Amino acid sequence: MEILGKYTPALAGIAASGNPEMGSNSLEELSHIGFLPFDPAALETAIEEISNLTVEL
Repeated sequence: MEILGKYTPALAGIAASGNPEMGSNSLEELSHIGFLPFDPAALETAIEEISNLTVEL
């Protein structure tokens, strides 16, 4: 959420809201919804950073 909030605060807010309709979409799918207020380049950067995260168990 921190990365998403850094680049696309509107999408971070949607994700945090728990809205089941919007929550069922991937970030890639959200990038094609034209009415959402975000910069597509910023979302692309966020997706790249999220994809590079390493989870340690």
